[in-house]
Amino acid sequence: MTHLIYILLLSTIFVISGCSGNKQDVTQPAKDTFASLYPEAKHTKWSQRDGYEVATFKDKRKNREAWFDKNRWVMTISDQQYTHLPKKVKHKFSQSDYAEWEQLGVKRVERVNQNPVWIIDVERNKVRYALYYTQTGILLRTVNATGQERTSEDFLPTELPDEIAQSLYDIYPTAIVYEVAREDSTYAIDVIDEEIGKKIVISESGWQSSSFDIPQKDLPQAVSRTLSKNYQNCTIGNIRLKEMPQEKTYTVELHNDTLVYSVCISNDGHIIQDN
Repeated sequence: MTHLIYILLLSTIFVISGCSGNKQDVTQPAKDTFASLYPEAKHTKWSQRDGYEVATFKDKRKNREAWFDKNRWVMTISDQQYTHLPKKVKHKFSQSDYAEWEQLGVKRVERVNQNPVWIIDVERNKVRYALYYTQTGILLRTVNATGQERTSEDFLPTELPDEIAQSLYDIYPTAIVYEVAREDSTYAIDVIDEEIGKKIVISESGWQSSSFDIPQKDLPQAVSRTLSKNYQNCTIGNIRLKEMPQEKTYTVELHNDTLVYSVCISNDGHIIQDN
């Protein structure tokens, strides 16, 4: 009996020591950087997530997460109230097609080597969108988030290799980078260029495409004729131009009573896709 108790006690010690061995202490440089960035932080809790050191805390009445990688600051996500949005963001949102949708929340995302974005989540009829705004109120992009559950990891920054960055600035020398996503060797980069939000796609072989919103008056005559002929009972919403090395296409959002759908039209007025 004594021998059995000894074995159980020894097993317990191994389990406890094994658990404590998996616990990683936060590095002092991360703590020091955090303290310099957020000297008024309260209720701070540290955790390890996917190789990052994460501080969850309250600061100026906001719930925040600060992420650190290899002892440097990487990202901070802050929950915000709509009333605390920059004035230009609130103004642009109030004039948008989503102003009457239900607001689910607002976040400010700050990332290393990128400019901060404000994300407004909205929903109507079980359709959910995430609207990405710059501080000056420019809508960077609209993401269909229906049925998706985002995590903080989804906002982690992707840094541009030097050769990709060089390709970007060769084409758009005044571009300001806000978002970067990578798939294999291809990078999708959200920028502001000449006060216009653009998505630039560049791979190792060079520039692939640029897409951005345009007003209806900038549509080519051939595209306007196609819309007038085939969709005369629809109201035109958002229009997005996509420029590629060999062609241009126009994706036009159409409203018909309670229905919202889009049509993709080539530069010469040919309907590519209708859905």
